[in-house]
Amino acid sequence: SCLIYSQERLLDIVDFRGAHSAAVGCHNSTASSASYEWSAGRGKAAAVLHSGDVMSTEGGFHVIRLLLAKLPDIATDCFFAVSAYNCRDLSLFRSLNVRLVDDSTPVQTLAKISISDVPPLTSCMIVGGLRRRLNVWRVLRLVKPCDATVRNYSPIEASLKPLQENQARWQRRRTVVMLAQLWQTARAFPSSDPASGMKARLGSLDILQVMRLPTMLFQYIVQYI
Repeated sequence: SCLIYSQERLLDIVDFRGAHSAAVGCHNSTASSASYEWSAGRGKAAAVLHSGDVMSTEGGFHVIRLLLAKLPDIATDCFFAVSAYNCRDLSLFRSLNVRLVDDSTPVQTLAKISISDVPPLTSCMIVGGLRRRLNVWRVLRLVKPCDATVRNYSPIEASLKPLQENQARWQRRRTVVMLAQLWQTARAFPSSDPASGMKARLGSLDILQVMRLPTMLFQYIVQYI
């Protein structure tokens, strides 16, 4: 499965049924908190596409294709998970292997799990993710077990909540950090207009006073915004 977020909001989920926002019987499901304010789409033009079961005499596999260029500007995170649909125990799979790769360099594995990473009686594993910061996507390497299946994504959402709270904190302090960066590189300056009678403040925090502090002290204070 692939879960697409905008900060702490779950936009859409794609699994073997396709995008929940577009799949029959999924849109009104209570399996997740997805807002469906954006849709991953359907068919070859989809931003996120699940292959479904690809079977052979030696076994089977699933492939999720994600086109980052087709994600909306509000998308900040994508997380990937694998779950045991019926038996609810991934450790029973003899050759479980999940890899996250970039199609331009498929021999380079960005994140992975194997059967040795799966604790007994684990129904779901979150196997990695992608996070956008300043319009650059970076790999999140995480391996998190949880008790979930495609019938109920709530445990996955709960496991990801601490990571998404980091997004909300970044949004709160982003303006201050970027202003400080502009000031330090002489690309922005405080207003010299005394008629404005205003101080740059964030709540009770005097931004200008904080930005004048040494870098390490500034970073220490801003992390609590």
